[in-house]
Amino acid sequence: MEEQENQQPKATETRPVAKKKSPVVSILTTIIIIAIAGAIGFFLMGGKDENNKTVDTTTNNSTVQTTTDNPEQKSTAQTSDMASAPTKEQVALHNKQSDCWTIVEGVVYDITEYIPKHPGGESILEACGTDGTSLFAERKTADGQKVGSGTPHSNRAEGMLKEYEVGKLAN
Repeated sequence: MEEQENQQPKATETRPVAKKKSPVVSILTTIIIIAIAGAIGFFLMGGKDENNKTVDTTTNNSTVQTTTDNPEQKSTAQTSDMASAPTKEQVALHNKQSDCWTIVEGVVYDITEYIPKHPGGESILEACGTDGTSLFAERKTADGQKVGSGTPHSNRAEGMLKEYEVGKLAN
């Protein structure tokens, strides 16, 4: 019996009790996390959408603006111009490094933003305001001079070109 008296009573173990979150708190937390992730994504994209067009969040303006890394180089087109197929005359107006449109196989592209990234250097400027099909497909000027390697652009280059599409050329 002495042994029983010497034994001290065991302390009861206490575990922290987890509080249950209400479904409202879980939903609000999820919404906040999604909103923060969206804001971070928008920030990382530099305020541009999936077509690399600047997103104007301040107004409901009908202007779509394509910007480059250089703020001095901008090309702006009204959505009403883009709703109708661009003509050769319209393309001819976009004939400089800071505003360069070209035609490749009947499709109009605004390649202004790509010019500083072009691996072939400034040879791309020959396409500004003109039909650049031969430059792109064969790497030859309109008068038949070789430009660059003289071989057609790669499938990767063709895929990249699609990112700059304005629309099909009007007849």
